[in-house]
Amino acid sequence: MLQDMLTRTHLALLLALAPSLGCAAGSRMIRLSPWGEGEPSSERKNLWPLYYSDGDRRALLWPLADWDEQGFAVRPLVAKDEHELDLVWPLAHVDLDDGSF
Repeated sequence: MLQDMLTRTHLALLLALAPSLGCAAGSRMIRLSPWGEGEPSSERKNLWPLYYSDGDRRALLWPLADWDEQGFAVRPLVAKDEHELDLVWPLAHVDLDDGSF
């Protein structure tokens, strides 16, 4: 029963966040969660959604804050992922390579 409730909660969370998956912050959000890409390492710490750590990827109070080698996010204020920067997304999105908005 608890497992069913958690599965429904995860599904509802993903559906609620689906509109943001097209932005840099959205792809970061999934990558820095238990559903991220790649195989989990033996050093993984999973207290999701309170804390998640796998190698250099970390999330605190997911999806509010995360950081890794590619950038960081403090949602809903700012998210930086490689060469993309979202400020209060969807209000501002900047490509840092060419400076376009």
